[in-house]
Amino acid sequence: MVPDSDPPRVEDIDRLYQFFDRSSKLVVLTGAGISTESGIPDYRSPNGAYSTGFRPITHQEFLRSNRARRRYWARSYAGWRRFTAAQPGPGHIALASLEKAGCIHFMMTQNVDRLHHRAGSNPLELHGTVYVVACTDCGFSLPRNSFQDQVKALNPKWAEAIESLDYDSRSDKSFGMKQRPDGDIEIDEKFWEEEFHIPICQRCNGILKPDDKLRDVVLMQYIPDGMFLPKVSS
Repeated sequence: MVPDSDPPRVEDIDRLYQFFDRSSKLVVLTGAGISTESGIPDYRSPNGAYSTGFRPITHQEFLRSNRARRRYWARSYAGWRRFTAAQPGPGHIALASLEKAGCIHFMMTQNVDRLHHRAGSNPLELHGTVYVVACTDCGFSLPRNSFQDQVKALNPKWAEAIESLDYDSRSDKSFGMKQRPDGDIEIDEKFWEEEFHIPICQRCNGILKPDDKLRDVVLMQYIPDGMFLPKVSS
């Protein structure tokens, strides 16, 4: 799961220590690589999701196609239990310790897994999070676990069948399922093509999606005084 890399040299570790020691306003930006040791794959490493030809669903495709939404939520529901079982890795824990010690001035992450939060940090989530589901029309939001309960209530037999599958890819009961970086699992069309229903917004009947809607938003309200960052677009 962890991308291959050369072991760090002693002099490199010493240089990194000196950099931390001399920095008064250190900003940290993390990406998918920090979570691979927690069992969550990345996209771009030699063995990442992109290496197999996988491409995540686009925002436009999600909004345009009901079939695409059903496919996304079926796969995401199936992968949620395993995704949320991941524990913070050494990198998350080390950064949380440095943050607590006052060595880190501000932290941002591109990850949606909230492993930094579980380690004790509170980074700005540049790509949003899959732990919250929001309406694309009225903005109403709800916790992801509540959404999971709604999916299960709409599809009780389907959910029971999915939850009985073995997530170990080596098992005959796994049916080739593969964990993806954003928490979904690759499952065959037969598990979602027919008779799978997805919840709609309880306020306006709009489309619900993971709350990764942070786009074209000025971040200055989140940024400490004296620090400049550009706008973020998705």
